[in-house]
Amino acid sequence: MRRFQRTLSVLGYWSPTCAQLSYFAEMFFPLIKVFDANLLCAAECCMTLVTNHFSTFLPHFPHPPVDYLSLVQAVLREYDPILVQTVQQWRISVVDYIWPLTRSLFTTVLHTAEWEQLMDHVMFHPPCFLVFFTAAYLHSCRKYILKAGSRTAVLALLTRHCPVSLPKALQTAHYWLLENEKPHGTLPVVPRAMYGFVPLGRDSYPRGPILSTATISSVDDVDGYSMDDFDAAPVYTDSETSDSEY
Repeated sequence: MRRFQRTLSVLGYWSPTCAQLSYFAEMFFPLIKVFDANLLCAAECCMTLVTNHFSTFLPHFPHPPVDYLSLVQAVLREYDPILVQTVQQWRISVVDYIWPLTRSLFTTVLHTAEWEQLMDHVMFHPPCFLVFFTAAYLHSCRKYILKAGSRTAVLALLTRHCPVSLPKALQTAHYWLLENEKPHGTLPVVPRAMYGFVPLGRDSYPRGPILSTATISSVDDVDGYSMDDFDAAPVYTDSETSDSEY
């Protein structure tokens, strides 16, 4: 846990926002464990994700990034309207079924090897890839979601490993991304800025995102996690019983 605390300290120094958004710690925890004692690589990996993928979350602080989640649903609706219609009929919002996947970076639904494979794709593709993958993953779960039969069953399904093919979901995500990467793609709703990837500088890091003082002071309490939560909770799902290798 010491290296986890040290890495978060580095991120907090780089961008105080990282200390304010409690779910960043949940996202970063498995990445830090993967890099083990390499503090620099762990911190730079987290910085890259913040700079490219999660900067759009800030306007919604301290609430979930509804615009981002709605974008995922818009992609899913384009390719699987029946699934989205069914989910909405059960009064399941984007915060209910997309946010848990996003804030955990899929660690609750993928095995360790699968999660590492996913992160290889996420780190080397534009930010919109994660949007397309989230939609593709839900599309891959469609038969299980449609058979669930209730709101409670669907939400429970999306918090544990689902027997879907990760390579197929990745292939689908890449196909959707390439299809919409064209100037006249079928999904103009995806901002063109999300197709660009900004690596960290070789000699210096870009300035981290900053929340306004007014935004921070207006929040009395944000749903957070203590270090004990991360020390005790399993992060990777390596079996149906959610045993961890780590």
